[in-house]
Amino acid sequence: LLEPLHLTYDLLIFEKHLPQTMRFVDQHPYQMFVVDHIAKPRIREGYLSPWREQIKELARRENVYCKLSGIVTEADYTSWTEAEILPYMEITLEAFEPQRLMFGSDWPVCLVAVSYARWVDIASRLIGQLSESEQRRVWTDTAVEAYRLTG
Repeated sequence: LLEPLHLTYDLLIFEKHLPQTMRFVDQHPYQMFVVDHIAKPRIREGYLSPWREQIKELARRENVYCKLSGIVTEADYTSWTEAEILPYMEITLEAFEPQRLMFGSDWPVCLVAVSYARWVDIASRLIGQLSESEQRRVWTDTAVEAYRLTG
């Protein structure tokens, strides 16, 4: 795949693709992967399962990172609440921990449901509960590591 080139493979998937994604990742144990938009759970329908169990299972793979992004666009664009999306954010943080979780905006797509400033504010409340070093991981260091960026 992309490993010989030291490139990371972003996985833009929906919840229904998680079983196939785990099989694919298992076939490429040395490839770095980033799950975009927390695998797009069915927030609009209010379903936590089977996404919760499957995202936790995927997170057991050390070569998989996750981007905390694209969440509000999976809820009802006009009537979502922070309380509605928070469980999905918390589950993702618990599964990937700050070591393999990174902030993402999904800008400009997010603008159909939330302003950039409001999304940063919502994410800040979750991330702000972490230690200073863990906050740095989620805001910057995890992305630097996952994408093999150099300063």
